[in-house]
Order: sequence, then C-alpha cells, then structure tokens
Amino acid sequence: MLANLVNNAVDAGQGLPVERRRIRIDALRELDDVVIRVSDCGAGMSGETRARLFEAFYTTKPPGLGTGLGLAIARDIVCGEFGGSLELAASDGHGTTFVLRLPAAVAARRAAA
Repeated sequence: MLANLVNNAVDAGQGLPVERRRIRIDALRELDDVVIRVSDCGAGMSGETRARLFEAFYTTKPPGLGTGLGLAIARDIVCGEFGGSLELAASDGHGTTFVLRLPAAVAARRAAA
C-alpha cells in the first residue's frame, strides 16, 4: 500500500525539474489511528482522474506501464483487511497528497506478528 503510493509519487515527478521531484512522507498518531501522508510535488491530477482514482483498471500511465489496479487494490486492502481508509487529500498544480489511516491497534498487532 505504502509502496504503491511512493511509486506513484515517483512517477508524478518524471520529467520535472529536480526540485519538483521531492516526496514527503509523514507518519503520526492521531487518537486511535496511525496516519501516513504521502505527498509529491508533481503536476497534480485532472478532475476526471480525481473522480476515477480508485476505479479498477483506470490508469493515466502509458500502455504497458500501469494496470490501473494499484490504488484500487490498496484501498480495498486498507479498508477491508485493516479497517482503515485511503483518501486523496489534495491535488493541484503543485502536487498531490494521499492520506493512509489505520487503526493503531490493528497496526500494532500486524507489526507484532
């Protein structure tokens, strides 16, 4: 899940000046949740992309470079297996931020296993 978000952030920086290829990952605990924010400095997403973001087989990548399953599967796992959420927090001409939220108790149990 996290690897998918980071890989997408790397892809968002392709072809941009080096100062726009930064990826920021923040992790913190908010009440009973572990919250991870993944941000890039890419060009952002169109309205159509934002609307279809978690739709299976939807991709903006060239043929052969993306299946359109990464975010759909990641969200299903986060929500279904962990009881968390995966959301688009922001996307504009200065970058995109995703927020991954997991219940802290589930995260602790998975780490101990």
